[in-house]
Amino acid sequence: PFDLDVIKAERLRIDASLKENGFYFFSPEHLLVKTDSTIGNYLVNMHVVVKPETPPEAKQIYRINDVYIYSGYSLNTARIDTLLSDAELHYGFNIVDRRKRFKPRLFVESMQFRSGEVYNRTDHNQTLSRLINLNLFKFVKNRFEVAAVDSPKLDVYYYLTPLPSKSIRAEVTAITRSNNLNGSQFNISTLNRNLFRNGSQLTFTAYVGSDIQ
Repeated sequence: PFDLDVIKAERLRIDASLKENGFYFFSPEHLLVKTDSTIGNYLVNMHVVVKPETPPEAKQIYRINDVYIYSGYSLNTARIDTLLSDAELHYGFNIVDRRKRFKPRLFVESMQFRSGEVYNRTDHNQTLSRLINLNLFKFVKNRFEVAAVDSPKLDVYYYLTPLPSKSIRAEVTAITRSNNLNGSQFNISTLNRNLFRNGSQLTFTAYVGSDIQ
């Protein structure tokens, strides 16, 4: 049966497939499905075409050029944090870490993109997911930018806003038990999120409590 929702879903599927093969600027809106209902017998022919007005960059396969990682990004100090003159090349990545909070190897293990590779959405999403799951950064965002005019290459920028490296938490809990024991408990825990500057996390937890019948 002719179903408009199926047609729309197919455009999204084609776009997702192209995104896995380097077509960074392609969009489902660039696809047009022409229908021909004149063939009779209640049948319809459909022709999937790329719209003539589709911009050239949408038809271009893009590769990764340079990857920049700003490990201490803050909106308040963005101009200072993003100075390219502070970037140091480690394992093919340009890392800006003015305070030397992290060892470069930490980012190498998280990055899925490598210079010269064809862009794909899976690596894009996996890199963001890995950086978030490190539990080291409050905010993680990135952007892609064409390396030069008419260039089929993309520069990638990652902006990472660190969480405090150390934190302490305390809580007091009241306890009531079915055997008429009542009491309270005091818990305290400390967390070091970036032990040895490699993302290792160390937690100490202690508690004390009392019961009265």
